[in-house]
Amino acid sequence: MRNAENEARLMSKLCVCPGVVAFEDFVREREAGRCYGTIVMELCGPSLAKRLIQGGAMTEEEVAKTIKTLAETFKWMHLRGVVHCDLKHHNIFQRLNTTAVDELVIGDFGTASDKQWDMQQYCGTAKYMAPEVVAVKNDGARGRRASYTAAVDMWGLGVIVYKLLSGYRSRVEFDFLRAGAFPSDLVSCEAEDLIQGMLAVEQSKRVTLDAVLAHP
Repeated sequence: MRNAENEARLMSKLCVCPGVVAFEDFVREREAGRCYGTIVMELCGPSLAKRLIQGGAMTEEEVAKTIKTLAETFKWMHLRGVVHCDLKHHNIFQRLNTTAVDELVIGDFGTASDKQWDMQQYCGTAKYMAPEVVAVKNDGARGRRASYTAAVDMWGLGVIVYKLLSGYRSRVEFDFLRAGAFPSDLVSCEAEDLIQGMLAVEQSKRVTLDAVLAHP
């Protein structure tokens, strides 16, 4: 219930952003002595994950439009202190009744946060986690306290670019990306340069959202 309330709070905070799934209401219910919360939100079309399954890899031109749309939304979110923390192609949806590749909205704010102290939590989807989030779990086991920044969303955006251009890949390949290895001859030199900047292992060396928006 508490996680649902926090997700509803963040979606309400972002409700005027056109690139976020529209929040409509949060309904509290009680049954058999237990409390439940239901988030009522915009009905969306298919996710980018389904788009990949049905259509395969996208062209660089299509991906450029898609990523710049998402980068604009994340810039808006980050300026308001909200970090998604679980960005993946399953959480990006087409607007209903549109076929344009860049008519997209971001959903699933279950692990999102606008609190600095939350940036020490191990959360998200393991396959797509940024290296610094994985380090939170590893350092925690050693009694250390690691943390991360909004750059986790840039990592997630970089993974989405990589997947849209390459199609479905194995989980092992993402372990290689977290180790700093990047396959050659996958995309053009310009696209490879951008992806490598987005997937820099050290979060402080990742490109900014402004750099993504300015990239040709």
